[in-house]
Amino acid sequence: MNKILIIQIILIYLKNVYSQSSTSRPLECLSKYGNPLEGKCMLVDNCTGAALDGNCGSGLICCIPDKAPLNIAENGFITKALFFKIVGKTLRTEALYGYFVQSLQEADADSKIYKAAAFLSQLIGESNFFKNLESRVIDSDFNINLGNNATGDGTFYQGRGAILLRGKSNYFLANATNLRVDIVKNPEKVAFPSIAFRIAAWFWRQNAFVITTNAPAKKNDLGMLADGTYHNFTLLTYSLTNNLQKLKDRTELYESIIKNAGYGSIKRGFGVVCEIGSNTGYSVPICLVGENKPYCGCEGEYEMRSCPYGYISDNRCRGSSILKCCVEKCTSSFDMVVLMDSSGSIGSPNFKKEKEFVLALLDKIKIGENDTRVSIINYNANIYNVVTFNSTQTKEYITNSVNNIPYNGGGTYTFDALKRANDVILQEKNGMRSTKTGIPKVVIVITDGASQNRNRTLFEAQQIKERGFNVLSVGVGNIDRIELIGIASTPADQYFVDDFDKIKLILSGLTRTTCQQPATVELENDITSKIEKNAYKYFKYSIDQALNNTNASLDSFSIELSIFDGDANLFYSFEEENPKSDEEFLTIDDVEPDTNFIEKKKKIKRMVIKETDENVRKTKLYQIDRPLTGKNDLLYFSVKGYQDSNEFKVFVHSKFTGHMYVTIDGPLMTEVN
Repeated sequence: MNKILIIQIILIYLKNVYSQSSTSRPLECLSKYGNPLEGKCMLVDNCTGAALDGNCGSGLICCIPDKAPLNIAENGFITKALFFKIVGKTLRTEALYGYFVQSLQEADADSKIYKAAAFLSQLIGESNFFKNLESRVIDSDFNINLGNNATGDGTFYQGRGAILLRGKSNYFLANATNLRVDIVKNPEKVAFPSIAFRIAAWFWRQNAFVITTNAPAKKNDLGMLADGTYHNFTLLTYSLTNNLQKLKDRTELYESIIKNAGYGSIKRGFGVVCEIGSNTGYSVPICLVGENKPYCGCEGEYEMRSCPYGYISDNRCRGSSILKCCVEKCTSSFDMVVLMDSSGSIGSPNFKKEKEFVLALLDKIKIGENDTRVSIINYNANIYNVVTFNSTQTKEYITNSVNNIPYNGGGTYTFDALKRANDVILQEKNGMRSTKTGIPKVVIVITDGASQNRNRTLFEAQQIKERGFNVLSVGVGNIDRIELIGIASTPADQYFVDDFDKIKLILSGLTRTTCQQPATVELENDITSKIEKNAYKYFKYSIDQALNNTNASLDSFSIELSIFDGDANLFYSFEEENPKSDEEFLTIDDVEPDTNFIEKKKKIKRMVIKETDENVRKTKLYQIDRPLTGKNDLLYFSVKGYQDSNEFKVFVHSKFTGHMYVTIDGPLMTEVN
């Protein structure tokens, strides 16, 4: 072998050794902001200490070692498995879980699911999934509100921590707590996990301005707003940021954490009393575009320019801009069955509160032979028909009947109560109106514990749901959550409170959910109905029923809306139970600063066909394509009225791929904006 070749082999070997050495040993670095600290360049997911900006290459941070990760017991709500499912499992998140649990305890947010979920969602939102405990959010050097008053203060006291600590004043306040490190002189220490999470707990408990009334906000515990409602979560988020995109992102996290923990979905909630003209309403959160969820929106009239919580000094609303004054009313008629639990675990005092709750619910509904019909079943180990649809349908009669229900105690035979509702009460021969009338059927199950047989209970609930009827569940106290969620038609149709003293807190939400339940549109059946101005009627169409066990596929629909009086439009979704006009939603600019928001309205294109019947003023045909993927077994649609009085008829035309089921004839369609 010649000398040149030997030299080349040696050079290649040395190059490989150097390459392997350089890749296995991270480069040393210095942090950029605050007092410079020595660290190692690496990916943030591999850093178990302070991940700071430094003199590293693109995509790398300067990682400064912190104390050894805390070895602490798992939280009962935010377990390690749930934590990693939400934030991802990396070397960094594995090291941070202990600090998070310690912070959760210090914030007094560890004993209630809604508090724990709110705390985690806000910390994730503030720190970008714990990757940016040093945020590089740099404020002005001279900002009176933040206490910055000297050149360099904005950079030196930039946003750091699991809840961003911003400005000299906040650094001084946090420094007064027992941190055992001077963060005024060493502000970069706030980005160390051992400090960042402790400051987050202090900020949560003591340093945030909390809005609960339309009086000036005071510093208080943010946890008081963590009650599982979107309304109060909006106020909670506003204490940390008024950016609507961040609110939307954190709300999605909040609901995801609650759902994955097995506690259903968040509810809308409401706030302070307000007025529109002579009508009294409440503060409610309006949906953002792309957020057509049961937990937001107003079923009635709301004032776009209203500020239910008053104004701050510069004439801006106090509280989030999505909170509006809403005057709501239930305009829907439905056949409603209420199943009241009088089992032994409830006790006589709580059964009295249950009756008061049912009476308050009935008081919010227009009861009558041609309005909402009500049936009441009382159940324990025995089943009692208190009121049926054939009974006198007046509020006075039903109220007296509920008041006279005795408390007997006994077992919790929820399955027998559901079977009685399905086999006896929900029958046309016993006063239930035909499904062809477009009247929704709603069953409300109230229970304080687990039934004697979960499988039988879920089976009987499913039998009702398979008829296209809607089931809502209300759980109180130590209940079987799997059973409670399984009873309900959707997670949004499930309600839970700790005890009967709090049951009236869900009254407004339950009433609204009841009034929003969709009616089933049967195959080859049109439905004629009336609707008031700015109100909606909701419908659902079963694709499985349309296919009726055939081998065909159903890929497109046309819904015919015939208008006899007034004016109306139709809106549809394969995802949301209550689709609405985009005019109901607020639009935001994804890159807006924390101090601004933009409200816009979108135009919606409609497909319209000329009138074809002398009794029909206008007929509109809506062409709908079924999505190729996703949840699409049901087609949901709604009709909104635009005049004082609106009468309409709806009919769903279906086309099978390969097998034509209905052929649509008529004039050519024109597109109208």
